[in-house]
Amino acid sequence: MNKNLQTLFAVGLIGGLSLTTSLAEDNFVRDGKFENAGLFTSADSAWELSYRNPELGTATYEDGEAPEGAGFLRLAPLNSAPPQYLAVQQKLDPAPAAGHYKLKAWIRINDEYAAKMPLVSVGWRVPGESGEAGSASVSLSQDAQPGQWTLCESEFEIPENAEGTYVFLFTYGSMGHADFDGVSLERKGE
Repeated sequence: MNKNLQTLFAVGLIGGLSLTTSLAEDNFVRDGKFENAGLFTSADSAWELSYRNPELGTATYEDGEAPEGAGFLRLAPLNSAPPQYLAVQQKLDPAPAAGHYKLKAWIRINDEYAAKMPLVSVGWRVPGESGEAGSASVSLSQDAQPGQWTLCESEFEIPENAEGTYVFLFTYGSMGHADFDGVSLERKGE
């Protein structure tokens, strides 16, 4: 390879790597592509079960075709459980500053899913006398086709002084399962 082509290749490679790095740094959600097979077993896992009640169902990492990675998260309520919320959560650290944000997630359900549609939610609280809390979410629409990945998006504002910010992945019911991939929270330009 001649010198000019080597230089061009190196510049392109470095530029591509820096673009990938900057895109990842803009996302406040860690491991939102669910590419880590040790999702709930490693000590430094970004995700944890929101309700530690094993009778409600399972949250598992699954290998397979997914819109944004080599794997995805599956929430599966147990058929014997009465319909209840089953969720995983991640504390956003550092917490997003006040501003305008976009929440995105790919979600799909299977044929047996019979419940309220799954959703991804961001919640926060503002300290003070009122103990004000806020949230924003995206949900799979009622007419979603089972087996089809659907991109769900929402834009919202996080207020000044918000703290204790979490992202939650929810399902509600007792049949079937919901899959999640590509969960991101990115700040939009002012």
